[in-house]
Amino acid sequence: MDRRRFLISSASMIGAGIFASVALPAETNDRTNRRAALNQQLSTVQLDVKNHGGVISPLLFGHNLEITRRGIWSGLSAEMVANRKFAAVENNQPKRWTVVGGEGAARIETSFGYAGHQCLRVEVPADGSPTGIKQQHEVLAVHTRKPYSVRVWVRSEAARVLRVCLTDGAHEVYLEKTATCKSGDWQLVSAEFTAHDTQENCELKITSSTPGSYWLGAVSLQPKDAFHGMRRDVVALLKKMKPGCLRFPGGCYEEFYSWEDGLLPVDQRPPIGPTGLWFLLTDTDDYDTHEIGIDEFMAVCREVGAEPAITVRMSEKTPESAAAWVEYCNGDKSTKWGQLRIERGYRVPYHVRWWFVGNEMFAFGRGEVLKADGYSAQCRLFSEAMKNADDSIYLVPCTQFSNGVAWPDWNTPVMESAKDTMRAGSAHQYMLDQIPLVTEADYAKVINTPRGSVVDTLKLARELMDKYQPEDRRLGLVYDEWNLMWGRKGSVPAALYVAGILNMLCREAQPLGLEMACYFMPVNEGAIKVTPLAAEFDTTGHVFELYKIHQGNRLLEVAGTPTVDLCASLSPDGKRVTVTAVNGITAEQIVTLTLPAEAMTNARVVHLVPKSLEITETELIRTEERVSIKQGRLTVLMAPGEIARITVDIA
Repeated sequence: MDRRRFLISSASMIGAGIFASVALPAETNDRTNRRAALNQQLSTVQLDVKNHGGVISPLLFGHNLEITRRGIWSGLSAEMVANRKFAAVENNQPKRWTVVGGEGAARIETSFGYAGHQCLRVEVPADGSPTGIKQQHEVLAVHTRKPYSVRVWVRSEAARVLRVCLTDGAHEVYLEKTATCKSGDWQLVSAEFTAHDTQENCELKITSSTPGSYWLGAVSLQPKDAFHGMRRDVVALLKKMKPGCLRFPGGCYEEFYSWEDGLLPVDQRPPIGPTGLWFLLTDTDDYDTHEIGIDEFMAVCREVGAEPAITVRMSEKTPESAAAWVEYCNGDKSTKWGQLRIERGYRVPYHVRWWFVGNEMFAFGRGEVLKADGYSAQCRLFSEAMKNADDSIYLVPCTQFSNGVAWPDWNTPVMESAKDTMRAGSAHQYMLDQIPLVTEADYAKVINTPRGSVVDTLKLARELMDKYQPEDRRLGLVYDEWNLMWGRKGSVPAALYVAGILNMLCREAQPLGLEMACYFMPVNEGAIKVTPLAAEFDTTGHVFELYKIHQGNRLLEVAGTPTVDLCASLSPDGKRVTVTAVNGITAEQIVTLTLPAEAMTNARVVHLVPKSLEITETELIRTEERVSIKQGRLTVLMAPGEIARITVDIA
């Protein structure tokens, strides 16, 4: 059997058992020598299924759903038209669009608009030459036999004929719609079509040959079956990962987000931006077209089974705006905003419990909230207003902990101000701020960090929470942004880091008082890789899917010092034990589980093995097998860099 296969003998479980792990010498490369090494080298670890710990909260498996980079655009959003509301402008021309017709035939109009304060004015010459705009890029992609819908909001000074056409950029025509538009106010031109083949880099063209002026306000192209404007394949993968919670809309993006605008029809919502943050909306010219409002966010939370968590904006906003958001989500018909939600078709309150009062205000706040004293004062006002709207909500102020630093100049005034209204403190950490990940030594540090500096940072946060803890309750801790690094695709090092963090979160949640943890972020930054025509798990997506089985289980304490990083849990009905293990990159490991023979009925192992141990490797090889039970012993051979999940059924 090669190094990527698990060697399993039998086992069974009623009470206590033994879990052992050893490193194999490098020269033991054949099956016989490996088994000999197993017989000669065993270090044991005890698992007692009768003496289990607390429940592993699903909230530890949360994710940020931030509107950033390609998280929404060409990620979760089903929208395929770039700069569809003409917000991004250069030299009075809309970015991502090409003018059809002569130079100067189209320009940005700011005296009025459709979505916000701008639209696009097009001037058709007297000779009736077709004039308008077009765009062509990889996100304009269609699947064969799949239905699509197109929307164009147009205004004209006189009756005119408008032509909307989608082609492959050459000869194949997928849509050709001709509509007569009346003079006057904004009107919708819409069409549906079914693609007759699969094609990327399509060209969308909107023109008119009727002389005179017309204006375009918003353009949309989406699959007809989009889930509230979101891609169903991406939503399905989110659901498969089983996120315990989703945190929205950020992150630093939250300081530019106006939740009230999300109540407008999606085509009419003003674009958000420019943010002035070079890293935030890099793929959409520093603008977001506000495809996901509060109702769409709640729809995806319910679809995937995640608890919602919301971060409120503080810069240039008021406590009353934050309180109105709470009331919209949680209020009943006796409240102004609750009644509005009901009128919009959402009769049952959303019951959003978790609310973050700003995000990293010490870095991204504007005005008085950028400084500790200013933020502390505003945090108090926001918290009181939000609690007045719903006293049952959980508030998380913007405390600062990262990379082993407690930042007392910020945290002290914040805690003094917020301790009476807060539920938990907040900690963020991105490890590539500390570890450059360019050498094998860096690789090893990344794998070990979840048991080292990450825990140390969270312990610092725990100490501060304890210092300010009220007499009647324990303040919690929320690890609401964590990852190897934001803005990166999945890799094998990232997968090993994520697996180690999830093991650590399950083990340390109770002593640290961790109530929630949110990975940053699942779409196009490490968990779900989205391309114009497909979506699939990235390396860390496979890890989250593998580890979700721990949610709701009871933690099993591990005695001893295993040479692999692991977590063990017992299912709520007491009939299944799950062990997740992460091996380092230097050597194979043998892991052995021995339990009373009469109790074990079935065992299954899933393992993820790196295709290579290169730092840039992006592929994990997954295999799964059900194994027979013999001689009361279960043995696993783990390859370097392997992540394994062992499940054992108990009679």
